[in-house]
Amino acid sequence: MKITEIEIKKFRNLADISILFANRLNAIAGQNGTSKTSILGLIGHIFTFDKEIKTLSGKNFYTNFSEIFRFAYPDFDKSGEHIWNTKFDTKKDVPAISYDRKEAGKKDTIRVRVGKSEKGSGKIKFPVIYLGMGRLFPLTLESEIKCNDSILSEKEIKEFIDLHNEILLIIDEKIVPESITALNKSFYAPKTELYNHLGNSAGQDNIGQIITALISFKRLQTSQGDNYKGGILLIDELDASLFPAAQMKLIEKLDKKAQELNLQIFFTTHSLEVLSETSKKQNSKVIYLDKNCGKILPKYDLDIDELKKDLLVLGPDALKEIRRKKFVYCEDEEAVDMLKNILPKEVKDNIEIFPTKLGKDQLKDIARKKIPDFKKSLIVLDGDTTTGRISNVICLPGNFGPDRLIYDFLKLLDASIFGQIKDGYTKQFCFREINTLDSSGDDVRTRDKLKRWYKEQRKNWGRSSSRVWKLWMDQNEEIASVFKEEFKKSI
Repeated sequence: MKITEIEIKKFRNLADISILFANRLNAIAGQNGTSKTSILGLIGHIFTFDKEIKTLSGKNFYTNFSEIFRFAYPDFDKSGEHIWNTKFDTKKDVPAISYDRKEAGKKDTIRVRVGKSEKGSGKIKFPVIYLGMGRLFPLTLESEIKCNDSILSEKEIKEFIDLHNEILLIIDEKIVPESITALNKSFYAPKTELYNHLGNSAGQDNIGQIITALISFKRLQTSQGDNYKGGILLIDELDASLFPAAQMKLIEKLDKKAQELNLQIFFTTHSLEVLSETSKKQNSKVIYLDKNCGKILPKYDLDIDELKKDLLVLGPDALKEIRRKKFVYCEDEEAVDMLKNILPKEVKDNIEIFPTKLGKDQLKDIARKKIPDFKKSLIVLDGDTTTGRISNVICLPGNFGPDRLIYDFLKLLDASIFGQIKDGYTKQFCFREINTLDSSGDDVRTRDKLKRWYKEQRKNWGRSSSRVWKLWMDQNEEIASVFKEEFKKSI
């Protein structure tokens, strides 16, 4: 069961809007004051679950309004001014509306009726965990902290350690999870050989609580068997206290766990790294709440530059500066020629192509090391290699480098066509210094010979060797078209 949409007729500064959700990850972003946290509250409030079943933090698998926000009654929040409807992929609709609560001996306030019942029986039975900003309250400021006996299995301990170290990119440090209870939070915290929970960073605390929630769902899945139908995880300010690489790794792990545990995960964030990574995931969505038109409206499918412009409050011409041309690195001048002739003008207008005079192995090594300037660029290797599954590396068409590719092509070309390349240009002149190759073109001597030939002959081939590459393109239109589409997706 997944939430597909929430229609909000009125809730504080939200009015007459509909927000669409994805099945897996939902990143809710926007400037402060755009009601991101309120949306988590609207989602969480319509669910309930068995009280006797607890999370590893000892809490219920549901959340109350009071955990997320409080009504400012009667000055601002008034009865009947909180109306929304939640839609599911099961075609079920769950309406909610606020109403006056007047009981003898109790202070007047307002409650929210879910469905048609005032007593809460209209809520949907489905497990929910909410991780609010209270999880970031430093343990060192807690008045009382209790260490409990761990109830984790060996398998759960291993999962905690693996997730903690992979997300925070910890290599050598050995940790074990210890159960901690404090006023503001209860969770499993990492303990090392050198320090315990009191020495943990805020980021370790944050990750510890997220992992505790994930293992809670895993334990629920195991205990319920076929009765387990999934769950909902709500996280406020997901990126808080985490460095960018950890934020990106966290999205990777949440995406994986959402699939394994059939979770629908909703989180708020201001992180461009988180938004960028979420936008790349399948069945996931970035929901940007824009308030620049006087009314908060959801926007979808914004690219990272548009998000950056609004979050940084940049001027109208900022996108031109943000969207500077992307750098493309090739092995040599021959590769640059081929690329310039294959790509259409609208693509070339947005890139700068550079020959590196580096070998394919060196360029792949640079890409693997994720050097910042290269990570933001695209590396194009000759067709005689493979990418090694590196995300920002692609290969030119063909089974050889561009020089050998054009050599083989011209060798088979009818002699009568050479005059089209340049007046007086002949096939005999083209190959007078390299009529035959000694081998398949893979050895160093042959490659050097080809490079010298290409450099000498390109003087007759027009700018960027366009005349010979046009002839090649005319006869290899299909493979050139496939490469163009791959390049557009990669850039």
